[in-house]
Amino acid sequence: MQLERTQPGWLGTRTRFLVIAVILLAVAGVTIPLLTRAGTTPQPASSTKAPPPALAMTSFTGYAGQAVLPGAPRLAVKAIAAAGGERLAVGSADGYPAIWKQSPAGSWDLVTRPGDLPAQSAPETLTTVTHGPAGWLAVGVPGPVVLTSADGTTWRSAAGNIVADLGKATSVSAAAGPRGYVILGRLAVPGGACVADVWWSPDLTSWKQAHDVNGTDGSSQTLAVAALAGGFVSVGSHNGKPAAWVTADGTTWRTIFLSGPADAQLNQIAVIGSRVMATGGSDGQGAGAAAFAVSSPDGGYTWQQAQLRLPAPGTVVTALASGPQGWIAAGRYGTPGQPHVVCGSWHRARAPGPRPGSTASPVPGRERRRRSPPSGYRAAP
Repeated sequence: MQLERTQPGWLGTRTRFLVIAVILLAVAGVTIPLLTRAGTTPQPASSTKAPPPALAMTSFTGYAGQAVLPGAPRLAVKAIAAAGGERLAVGSADGYPAIWKQSPAGSWDLVTRPGDLPAQSAPETLTTVTHGPAGWLAVGVPGPVVLTSADGTTWRSAAGNIVADLGKATSVSAAAGPRGYVILGRLAVPGGACVADVWWSPDLTSWKQAHDVNGTDGSSQTLAVAALAGGFVSVGSHNGKPAAWVTADGTTWRTIFLSGPADAQLNQIAVIGSRVMATGGSDGQGAGAAAFAVSSPDGGYTWQQAQLRLPAPGTVVTALASGPQGWIAAGRYGTPGQPHVVCGSWHRARAPGPRPGSTASPVPGRERRRRSPPSGYRAAP
């Protein structure tokens, strides 16, 4: 999710009103409506509950008296994460990496200061924040930027040589779980190809480069990563086709080549227990592919197509997240002059599978059994 503020009227009429749209996703034989009228919550036909209150708006502050770096927005919020009763948001303020922490009263307080960050002359922004056994990790580009914190309030540059090791990465993302922390980097190589640059740390103090991520030939890029109880799973592309990678220790990765559209990649990932959902679309190199989705019941070792019914051609899924009951996704479609934004949620399909953290495959065929749509949702027409 990304919010950018470049002028006082940042919530203009184009973003005040979201369009009516329906996206249907079929997972494990179930077709479930993802999106309804934006700003409302789907309710069962027999429900008499009143609609939830409107989302409370809050503001983010920048660095007081700080000059804006050329070409940088005043404020940009790129990611939000919660752990241990704390909520953090990351992005940039005046072109400098910025981290905000939510107070008990609900306001967002800027906890970073330019003097605590490495010197810079060009705009930088944090794109990911995550929490693990040793505390918080925030990463961004260019640079890249790698910051750590034990309490979410006091931040410093990451220990070791991780910043220098990722020095040529054009994009970075991160995840944290019981097995430690992983940072993904994407490096461009001669000829227009890409290679994946993956690093793992058990404690945010020492980092080890992963292997077995790139194929022996062609182009590989890991674009999103999530933590599991027993390791990590990442998604991206290899030679213009969707691909996934799994690991139990953070350093030795196994590549899974997925069937899917050409000139396509997976860009988003979210997990619930051992069930993984990933969405993607065009890689921007060819004619492109429409938005699509895949799911895994066993932590990323086996995958199946998920039918994604789009409200219009050219729909792009821009964000995917998980919660206790299911997933939530956001996207957009339309022309640059008339963009439409859609957002909605769906319950997870309760197909049999291994316990969270297990790497065992489910009983063949059982995960494909049809199930009735969850309460409050109707089947596709």
